[in-house]
Amino acid sequence: MEGLKSLRNQDSRSRDSQDKARVFALKLLSYRQRSEYEIRDRLIRKGFSPEVIENLVKDLKASGLIDDKEAAESFFRVAKESRLLGYRAIKEYLIKRGISSEIIDEVTEDFDEREYAIRVAEKWLRKHRINDSASEERFRKFMLRKGYSMETINNLIKQLKGVEG
Repeated sequence: MEGLKSLRNQDSRSRDSQDKARVFALKLLSYRQRSEYEIRDRLIRKGFSPEVIENLVKDLKASGLIDDKEAAESFFRVAKESRLLGYRAIKEYLIKRGISSEIIDEVTEDFDEREYAIRVAEKWLRKHRINDSASEERFRKFMLRKGYSMETINNLIKQLKGVEG
């Protein structure tokens, strides 16, 4: 009899833990799209057991609430349109969120960073001027921090010099 009570209590605690994990995960997903890695990481940090996490992630994926490709597309849009990041920084941004390299390659396949580099340069040039080698170097470093390739940056500088001169 005692063994049966103990099993019932354990089962009840397990269900309670699963319910709490589900509520927590749904709360996270209500704010923004998240990758499987992000959900797992937050559940681990919250102290849920590996078994509870595994079952919950499986359920969320089956119901379509976790979809790494969809999340990657959402993160990609934010990175390129709001943050105006270059290809290298976008890739790092997606990797940090646990997106696989296959999905990253697929999502960024048609990305041409030149268009966004021009927008970033226009924004930078509203406050700064490129009138000597020091300011050119500051601009180059700024663009590198934004994740743009040296080739894109050099082409942009050539264009800017052509417009000025």
